[in-house]
Amino acid sequence: MHKAIVDVKNEREDMRLIEQHLLVQSGVITSSLEDEDFFLFMEVMAAKERDDRAVDPADAFKAMRGGA
Repeated sequence: MHKAIVDVKNEREDMRLIEQHLLVQSGVITSSLEDEDFFLFMEVMAAKERDDRAVDPADAFKAMRGGA
């Protein structure tokens, strides 16, 4: 199977899995998600807490050395 087709199928299944989790854990029904912008929704779902985000290596090194 062509890689692009596999990628599309995986993205679709990822979305359905997220919908499944939202339904089971929060009671959000899929019809309310179907009208949403997919890419915005995926961006929201991928958002990380500030402490979990990537940091500038120079800032991380300063923090490790006790710098401000």
